[in-house]
Amino acid sequence: MAIKNTVLLGNGITRSLEPTFGGLSWEDILNKLSERFSVPVYDLNQKPLPLVFEKIRLQLIRDGKDPNELIKDVAQLLSKSGLGNRLTDIYSGLARNILTTNYNRSVDGGVGYKHPFTPKFQKVSEKYHSLFRAKTDGKKVFWKIHGDVEKPSSMLLGYNQYAKYMGQVKDYLYKGIQFAHMNEPVRSPLMGKKPNFNFEKNCELYSWVDVFLKDQIHIIGLGLDFSEIILWWLISEKASLQAQHPSNIGGISYYSIELPNKIKSVSQQCIRTMLSDLGARIVEVQADDYVDGYLQIAEMLRPGIEAKYHYDDFSFLKKSPD
Repeated sequence: MAIKNTVLLGNGITRSLEPTFGGLSWEDILNKLSERFSVPVYDLNQKPLPLVFEKIRLQLIRDGKDPNELIKDVAQLLSKSGLGNRLTDIYSGLARNILTTNYNRSVDGGVGYKHPFTPKFQKVSEKYHSLFRAKTDGKKVFWKIHGDVEKPSSMLLGYNQYAKYMGQVKDYLYKGIQFAHMNEPVRSPLMGKKPNFNFEKNCELYSWVDVFLKDQIHIIGLGLDFSEIILWWLISEKASLQAQHPSNIGGISYYSIELPNKIKSVSQQCIRTMLSDLGARIVEVQADDYVDGYLQIAEMLRPGIEAKYHYDDFSFLKKSPD
């Protein structure tokens, strides 16, 4: 069975076309929350940002305020930005499965996808976690692995939420999760003595975690700092599975855009070194700017896709390259 390509997209693709499309970074969001709730924050470029979010959340609790107001504010900010651009249109056509850490419709809201999507797994309703938060048009599957702005309680923001989500992922992999209206707990088809590598065709239910662990993953536009504890843990789990099943488990390619006269920070260099240590391939792309870099990466993964986009060939974008 051939190993398929899957793309994991961060916020870099949306932000590369600022200010026209108004993509917001984590720092932008935290600064706005800091101003809104009068909680000072400092040195954001040196701190784990989910912990900075926890600082603001804890201060609201100490002041007797509802911390859920934070989530509502984030949802309101994100709903006004990142609704898709030519890069996200193109990137939506790179693979059958598109995973994204973005909460908004910056990927599945592309010009080639104007009709509504339907939830892929009708039997599962997740309020807080996003193992099965996938929408499909019958051909492509878009996974919001960090939650969806349309479901504010699902958005992964602080360490409190990261810890709970990580526990859910662990249960799914090794023990199983019990859902209402289901007789048996749902467990990853990749775990156990007889892994099911063909789960997309013969399993009623599977998660983005399974796709991430099985496919060849291309990580693009994602800083992947060490606060992303779930992804780092799964990268390690994937390396272990690949060692056991090399013909059925793909690897990881991490794309780094190298700009003229711009040196990576120490933390960025550490991330790339750690990824290499865990078996990932670092792909350095020389570019004049980020937009140029992202277009080069898209062409690497699916040659001719930019030209197809310029000819308004949206049927090509919708068609899975697998």
